[in-house]
Amino acid sequence: NPPEMERCSLASVALQLKALGIDNVLRFDFLSAPPPEALGRALELLYALGALDKGGSLTNPMGERMAQLPLEPQTAKMVLSSDDELCMAEA
Repeated sequence: NPPEMERCSLASVALQLKALGIDNVLRFDFLSAPPPEALGRALELLYALGALDKGGSLTNPMGERMAQLPLEPQTAKMVLSSDDELCMAEA
């Protein structure tokens, strides 16, 4: 069986690494390195969610706030955006 790191979404991992100040997550020394394509997809998702800017840095405040929540990035974005959309009760 392939390691869990190769089977799951790495968006949360990439977000936390960015929050810890690790700029180049593709060169991070993982114990069991995930496929570069999986990390690329994770970074693309974080950019699409507004957590990363074009340079790959965490955005302020959205990316930094998303990294502080113990949630998957998609859920964190929903919760943080719900106040702007006036639907906090539903989130």
